[in-house]
Amino acid sequence: MSDAIKAAMSGLSLSLDAQYRTISVEAQGSGESLQSALSRLPSFFKDVNAKLSQAFKNSLDAFWKPKDLAWAAAVLQKHNYMDLRDTPLPALPSLRSDYLTYTAALDEDAKLAGTVLRQYIEPLAKAVAEYLGDKDGLMAHHPVDTLHHYDLKVFSHAMQRTARLLDPVHAEPTQPYGKLIKRQNDWTAVIGHIDHIGHVFAEADHAAFAYSVERVNDLLGKLLRRVTEEPDAYRVSGPTLDVLTKAAYVTATAIEFYGLTYKRAMALEAAMQSLVDAVKAID
Repeated sequence: MSDAIKAAMSGLSLSLDAQYRTISVEAQGSGESLQSALSRLPSFFKDVNAKLSQAFKNSLDAFWKPKDLAWAAAVLQKHNYMDLRDTPLPALPSLRSDYLTYTAALDEDAKLAGTVLRQYIEPLAKAVAEYLGDKDGLMAHHPVDTLHHYDLKVFSHAMQRTARLLDPVHAEPTQPYGKLIKRQNDWTAVIGHIDHIGHVFAEADHAAFAYSVERVNDLLGKLLRRVTEEPDAYRVSGPTLDVLTKAAYVTATAIEFYGLTYKRAMALEAAMQSLVDAVKAID
């Protein structure tokens, strides 16, 4: 075994991000550089597998919408804002922003989450299945077009944007109304965002989602075995290796993003239901 391959095998504890970036750089070369990239595949796909599996390790709870939110908002809007501003009300405990800012951000996240199955998981599964059926395609220097749109920044930027609006360390179960709602007429947009978030997840077929995650995991495992156990028959070009590992990494991140956004949406719905119940108690 060459020194380059030994070095690659010694780096199996690298993060998934570091592994992908290393493979991407090495895949641009040839000879030992490409072999080093290939030697990293078992660890890389093992970590991708773990990331994919973890996202749906526990089935997602059935999505529900808060009842009577429009009614509660109407009750609050009837009051003078200045009289309500300092009144403590149940809130999303980790919220740092007002509800309009947060629901707008989460609405954008929900829209992106709604694309994960059709635009990321299924195209990757299709491409890997094609490679399994056409081993010569792995040597192509212009990999299948269906994988070229995979961009990690789409999900990392969304995660960071919404995370900045939350502070789990300093969670407050109640917050002043004036901090949650800056203007009384903000409720119209807030409820609109919540309705759209609810629609995205209430309509989601999580059984199909989980099946597709399992299928792409299985296909990636089969491809890895072919490439490592039959290297003469299943030879991989650097460009194909780069595109394929990137698509797998982005898909794993996309699924993680879906699960995170779903949990955030559920937490928001629960917080809104608590607010509704509090308004009922004082009205």
